[in-house]
Amino acid sequence: MQSIEESIRAEIRRHGCATPEILRRIEIALEDRPSAELWILRGDAIQLSDAGTYTLDDAERSYERAIELEPLLPEPYESLGYFHYAVTEDVATAKMSFERAISLGGGESAKAGLRQALAARNRVFEQSAAKINQKYAGLFRRLGQ
Repeated sequence: MQSIEESIRAEIRRHGCATPEILRRIEIALEDRPSAELWILRGDAIQLSDAGTYTLDDAERSYERAIELEPLLPEPYESLGYFHYAVTEDVATAKMSFERAISLGGGESAKAGLRQALAARNRVFEQSAAKINQKYAGLFRRLGQ
């Protein structure tokens, strides 16, 4: 038998987004049986929703609530990592979240997220270094003349 989480995820895939009805089903399930898995699903569904009922802050709070319920579960940290990587573009926080997920036994998806966050951090560093080098190259040319 399919769990409520699997059923809702299948419905999201079928619709291509999280409809208001899907979000209502998640809220009802959370009232009946709050769990970290449902809070993670809520955060994911909010991000996949086209309804204006929720904000991205609500998605982040959903992942944080999952962590409060089960702080040793790697999945909410991984979801929070992807949220910060893709939505807030806070690479440092994403990196920490992925590292925490991995330390708790997170699998290949958490490792892939960490690789993406590290690559993004390196790109930002390289871009900053290039700008600094350009700035000072011009200054050194002027001083050398």
